[in-house]
Amino acid sequence: MPPPTIVATPTQGKALDIGNLGRGRDEVARLPMADEDIEGAVAYDTQMKVGGVFRDKVADAHVRDGRAALLDYRKRGYTDIDLRLGDLERLISAMLGVASRDRGSKPGSARGRRAVNARGLVRSAGAYRRVYRGMKKVSTLPAGSVARVRAAREVHEIAAHHGLKPLPFELDELFRFERQDFAQANPANEHLEVAAHGELHSDSTATLETIASRPGLPTILTQTIREGLQGRDATWFVTGAASAGLRELNGKRWRITEMAFGQLGIEGTLELVAARLHELMHVAAGDAYANTEALLCVPRRASDEEIRDRVTQRRELSKQLVGLIADATDVPGYLKTALAEKAAYGAGFTGTSQPNKFAEYHNRILPTAAREEIATAAHVFNLYATTPIQPGEQANKSLPAGCGLDTLIEWDTTSPQMLLWCVWSGLPREHPIVGKLVEMCQRAYDDRAAARRVNAASQAYTH
Repeated sequence: MPPPTIVATPTQGKALDIGNLGRGRDEVARLPMADEDIEGAVAYDTQMKVGGVFRDKVADAHVRDGRAALLDYRKRGYTDIDLRLGDLERLISAMLGVASRDRGSKPGSARGRRAVNARGLVRSAGAYRRVYRGMKKVSTLPAGSVARVRAAREVHEIAAHHGLKPLPFELDELFRFERQDFAQANPANEHLEVAAHGELHSDSTATLETIASRPGLPTILTQTIREGLQGRDATWFVTGAASAGLRELNGKRWRITEMAFGQLGIEGTLELVAARLHELMHVAAGDAYANTEALLCVPRRASDEEIRDRVTQRRELSKQLVGLIADATDVPGYLKTALAEKAAYGAGFTGTSQPNKFAEYHNRILPTAAREEIATAAHVFNLYATTPIQPGEQANKSLPAGCGLDTLIEWDTTSPQMLLWCVWSGLPREHPIVGKLVEMCQRAYDDRAAARRVNAASQAYTH
């Protein structure tokens, strides 16, 4: 395999649709696939006495049509797009007929329950129809093309908006970039393929610009997005895992953003755009704190007390956020899970996150970082480590779990990422979780501004 290819991220991208910004999800139930589920969903309480007549023959005809449509839908493959679209149209028509027949029935009665059930199937089938219409558009576009992936992103956004995750078909098989085939066939082709990824990558940047221009956002979110966008032209797209750092390119050291974890985004547009903001904030934080290769949010010449105070303040705010998330009963399940995981990750708490990320970052910078950076990172590590290290020595995993040291790396990135999630998902400004994230973003923003003032009076790092 050739080495990873690095290409400039194009300045101009195509902004993604942000029509769902602030709306929250419109989740629907999955279409029933098992025999008993189909029978229960479509034929709910059809055998009933109405005016001495044992069956409602009109409604029964609609029920039979709906059952047949679902059975036909189930037996087809996910690539039978036109046929499945036809099945969905039949199901919608049949269930509208049932709902119309039972309109005005007493709530809780057999007819009333059947009408509710039929309307639910209409909503579900309508969401699936939107997905398959999007798939049909994708299928007409050249495989591996930017246009095809952009169309596939629209499908993912529809599916995510309706809570159809994972999607009801093997999307990767249909839309994936053939990265390994591309690279193994010809290294030059890999460069072209990565360039296409870079173009797609710039879509998320353009979308952030659109979001930042929208009125009504929390002021600190707008300010943070604009701060992150200042580094857009200093970022490069490379193949590899999602992360940010420094790379040598044509004799220069560039900030890069690696985003090859997937260009589709199973969570839709929100996942892509918020992830881009996260990585841009690594770049912004690194620049604010004197371009430290460790991406370490520690002011130059900070005293031990100042460092400990910062870690303590950030750790406590993160603990408060974790508590608010755990206690929330009015946050959608998908958002609550994502917030809990990201809050733990940003602070290095145990659980679903990876504690001691600080040690990982420290070891990664040793070959290329400036002497002052290496000494600072080792010193900060030793403030909390059970086993101290010398500058330039590999750090072990001797940091106490939950000590909060990871807040000096991931706090500036995860806080605005989570705030964007909340705003996108329609959480009100007065919600306690939103309020806490605004406080955290403001603290990080002010810390970066103070660091820049210190850097202005300091000499550059020497290598």
